[in-house]
Amino acid sequence: MNRLEPSQLVSWENRLAESVSIQRILVPVDFSARSVEALRHASALAKQFEAVIDVVHVVQLNIAGEEAGVPRAALIRQLSDAARQNLSKLIEILWAGEIMATVAIQEGRPADVIVQEARARNSDLIIIGTHKKQGRLRLFRRNTAARVIRRAPCPVLVVPIATGELSAPTF
Repeated sequence: MNRLEPSQLVSWENRLAESVSIQRILVPVDFSARSVEALRHASALAKQFEAVIDVVHVVQLNIAGEEAGVPRAALIRQLSDAARQNLSKLIEILWAGEIMATVAIQEGRPADVIVQEARARNSDLIIIGTHKKQGRLRLFRRNTAARVIRRAPCPVLVVPIATGELSAPTF
């Protein structure tokens, strides 16, 4: 598998712009540094293509029924509201209204939801961040990015970052 260094990504994005038309870009966000880097790459492509960026955050609960006395529906609503508020802040910080973006908060398994959202929104490209230093074995076993790549209805751009290269955003 060929990997591009960050400096090569800009060149790759320029070549992509010459040969492809992109109208919708889906970017899954988990509020980590890697998803912020994916948003930055999506921003560059969205500006080149005048594309819409669809940002999706997946609320994944690994509980049965209730947790600490909070009914599941109420917990999902709290997590969704907090995620929507933080995504709005993040988008405003990164783009300040320069780019057309939509925000979706969904519940489920991340890879499943990402693929469903890509189909539902007719995405032309998915941009997902991942850690740079992981073995191929791990990449193809339990990694959300690998699951998305295998099942995506459109091309997937995986943006690797080295651990510690970026810090997570603060709100």
